Amino acid sequence: MATKQDKDRMGTLKEHVPCIACLLTINMGYRLPTIHHLTSGFRRRGHQETVPLCAWHHQGDTECYSKQEIMGILGPSYAHGRRGFEEVYGGDDTLLAVTNKILFHFGRDPWLDYDLPEYVRRDAIELWREMARPNLVPG
Repeated sequence: MATKQDKDRMGTLKEHVPCIACLLTINMGYRLPTIHHLTSGFRRRGHQETVPLCAWHHQGDTECYSKQEIMGILGPSYAHGRRGFEEVYGGDDTLLAVTNKILFHFGRDPWLDYDLPEYVRRDAIELWREMARPNLVPG
């Protein structure tokens, strides 16, 4: 059962943090998120171990595009293959760390809606590159 702290976390993710995959790779940080619970051994790790993913990245919802079209625009979906998703965005622990970094900033200096401050976006991308893409040339 979700605690008040769990509900606060998920509410903040849904109302103030864009899809983490879109934010990190294509700078489309305004796609509305759903809550993705991370797993271990086919079991949810808990409500505090959640990340925001848009309908495509989370459940493979193609909206009005074909799967190939949306994959070409937004990259791989978790629903269509965890391995391909993790090759691009990193594993669960990486995405959780980046999400927690964003929530840390929100706790110190909240913003409205999905208007993520530029310094928060940069900090999130920097942490992601260090953890998931250590050999990526900064750009």
